[in-house]
Parts: sequence; C-alpha cells; structure tokens
Amino acid sequence: MKPEELQELEAKRREILKEREALKQRFEENEERLRREVLSMLSVKDRLMRRLRTKTIKTVLEDDLGEFTIETRLMTSGERYRALQLNKMLRESEGDPEKYAKAINGFKELLVDLCVTPGLDEEFWMSDNVSDDVIIAVILNTLYGSIKLVGDAVASFRPK
Repeated sequence: MKPEELQELEAKRREILKEREALKQRFEENEERLRREVLSMLSVKDRLMRRLRTKTIKTVLEDDLGEFTIETRLMTSGERYRALQLNKMLRESEGDPEKYAKAINGFKELLVDLCVTPGLDEEFWMSDNVSDDVIIAVILNTLYGSIKLVGDAVASFRPK
C-alpha cells in the first residue's frame, strides 16, 4: 500500500473509533435516562415486588453429563411458611403415602410460582416426570437461600 492510502486508512480507522465511542456514550446516556424514568414511575410497592423477581437462588444439580442449575426467585414470607409446613408434613409422612403425596404436590405448586428457569413451567413441575428428590432439593435450597438473603438484607439496612 502507498503511504497516502495508509494515512487515509488510518484516518478512517480513527473516525470509526470516534463514532464508536460516541455511540457507546449515547447508549450509556440513554440507558441511564431509561433507568431514571422507570424508577420515577415505580412505587415503593412496585420496587418491593420487583425485588422478589430479581433476587434469585441457584440450585446446582448433577447428572451423567455434569452439573446444571435451576434458578428460583426469592420466596415471600408466606411461601417460606408454606415450604416449612410442607417439609414438616414430609418428615411426618413415613408410612403414610397420602401425606407424602400431598407434601410433594404442595412443593410442586410452589415451584410453579418460584422457578424462573426457562422451560420449567407449570406443565413440567406438575407432571409425574420429575423426581421427588429434585423437587425437594430445589424447594429446600430455595427456602434456605431465601432465609439467607433476607438475613443479609436485614443486616444491610441503613437507618435514615
């Protein structure tokens, strides 16, 4: 290449880099503006409900292909209470298949609302194709993860 062509090419490269930086800056400004707009429209109640959906707990399971993760959202206090009651029922179900089935079905109903992993919907959780150990593991991990997140949140509150 001739020196003039190299200089022209270098000038174009610099121009593209400048444009790219300007686009990046505009994108960041737009993103911040949208965040502020969303914040201004949300009530405190909306923010609290949003927190339930954005705080998640991961349960890592393993099969013959290795590890995989099921993600659930933060439990409400009512869901935590229900999970504890169902766990108690499960422990007391020894020799009582109806009590066991009722506890597992309750866990499944909770998972329908709690699970945020794509593809794991109501049809999946309510089917008879899910192993009970998976259902129990995901619910109990979500329960204990929720309790930990709540404890961490309480510790982080700042008095105003």
